[in-house]
Amino acid sequence: MAMGEADVEGEAVDDFEHMKTYGLRFIPAQIIICVLLWLIGAIYMAVTANENIFLAKGGLDTFANGWTSVRTHKDCEDCAAGGKASGIQLRRFIRAVAEVLEFEMNTSEALKLVLGPVGLNAWLMADDLRWQAIWRLITYQFTHGHFTHIAMNTLVALFTGIPLEGFHGPKRTFIVFETSVICGGLWHMAWRPHDSALVGMSAGCYALMAMHMADLIMNWGQNRYRFPRLFLLLLLIGLDVGAGAMAKPDDVTGHAAHFGGYLAGLIFGLCFVRNVKVTKCEKYLQAVGVFIGCGCLIFCLVWIALWAPRSLWDGGVPWCWARQVRESLRTELSNRCRQSLCF
Repeated sequence: MAMGEADVEGEAVDDFEHMKTYGLRFIPAQIIICVLLWLIGAIYMAVTANENIFLAKGGLDTFANGWTSVRTHKDCEDCAAGGKASGIQLRRFIRAVAEVLEFEMNTSEALKLVLGPVGLNAWLMADDLRWQAIWRLITYQFTHGHFTHIAMNTLVALFTGIPLEGFHGPKRTFIVFETSVICGGLWHMAWRPHDSALVGMSAGCYALMAMHMADLIMNWGQNRYRFPRLFLLLLLIGLDVGAGAMAKPDDVTGHAAHFGGYLAGLIFGLCFVRNVKVTKCEKYLQAVGVFIGCGCLIFCLVWIALWAPRSLWDGGVPWCWARQVRESLRTELSNRCRQSLCF
């Protein structure tokens, strides 16, 4: 028996042959789309704004700046307001894309082209719609901040996603990845609402690592190399936690989105991975995971719905309210100083 190899119950699921059960479709497509969008955007910024191509942000946000990334507020301007603002922002987004691509169509034609049925348009314009630009929770993954950002995400998605999709299939991998991207965006909005706009598919990449952990848990007895695999997964978690703990206050890395993506990937992974041998204990574990996931989702939605936005680290005073008081005092003191100088 080789080093790190353990006995298995039945047939081992971590053999190379089992990783070729399904064809590869989602992970290669996800990587190609993200890389191409970043490359096109980075080249565009290098040509038009004379930026270093390796340091340039590229992706959907290059052509619709600020309309595809996730953020809770912009300098205390509500980016999660409801009502007709959502329709206004949608029209602005389409107009921005149309102008960049030099489409000769007016806004109404673009809306008809993108939205299709009138019912969907009415839903987007509904007065009780709380979320403005809800598509951000999906589109932010298609923009990356620089070359290192897209390169690291590509490598993680490649080396973690290919084995998962080969064994669990593209549908399961797609569900876990995309739902975790959404949850990562929500977690970022709840925990780090004052940060800069969130971009990148890192939440989905962390979900793939969590899906490996879920696969290991649900198929523990069928994994021949379960102990080395567990050690590697725990090592990656430890390194990331350490990097987050040592991060500087001005660090723009979306650690909250990483955590949200990992947590969602673990929960959805427990529910959607192929379970070769189902046990009663595993069913209980799935139920606990769903309960925790629903609790986290409700917390994020309620927390984001509150105004003024605050993180859990703001204390009792919301950040925007404190900022408004500070700016008001500064303005008042400035006016008094000018008046005293005049006299």
